[in-house]
Amino acid sequence: MKEKLIQAYNNNKLIGIYDDFNHPDSFTVGYVLSIDNNSYIVYELTPNGEFDSYLCRFFDDIFKITEDTKYLDCIKKLVDYNKTKIDKNIFTGTKENIFQFLDYIIENQKICTIVTYNEDISDIVGFVEEYDKNSVKILVIDEYGFEDGIIRVELDGIKSLECCCKDEIKLEILYGINKEI
Repeated sequence: MKEKLIQAYNNNKLIGIYDDFNHPDSFTVGYVLSIDNNSYIVYELTPNGEFDSYLCRFFDDIFKITEDTKYLDCIKKLVDYNKTKIDKNIFTGTKENIFQFLDYIIENQKICTIVTYNEDISDIVGFVEEYDKNSVKILVIDEYGFEDGIIRVELDGIKSLECCCKDEIKLEILYGINKEI
């Protein structure tokens, strides 16, 4: 699967990535922005051909990649129609993708969503305060934009990281408003 992602990256090709065995019909559509030995970063698109989020995920979870389908052709037409700009130069550093992604989140003060492999744990949403080679410390933000404690997550337990989606942007706005109160 890594080779298909590399080809998609090199050819700036829109692809569908299936990586959730519990939901085999759901998939991510987007452009690969970065690839390292273990993971990839995707510029995810909505079904309307607009930016949805940045995602960092791992190769081991992929079970299917699609390309050149009618669905993807439609998304590509909508990307062109909407003049959606894909900046492939955001994640071009020399660090592993997960660390580039965490740096981006910290430097841009973005709220992120962390999904773990432990399905008993809800998604973790908040600001990355710090990380080291083993774990990441998150200031949790609740659904109303208020601080809700600190969580430390082991890096090897992370299934995916996401930032800049509409729900996270909404929380960033609410958090800012709540801080002014």
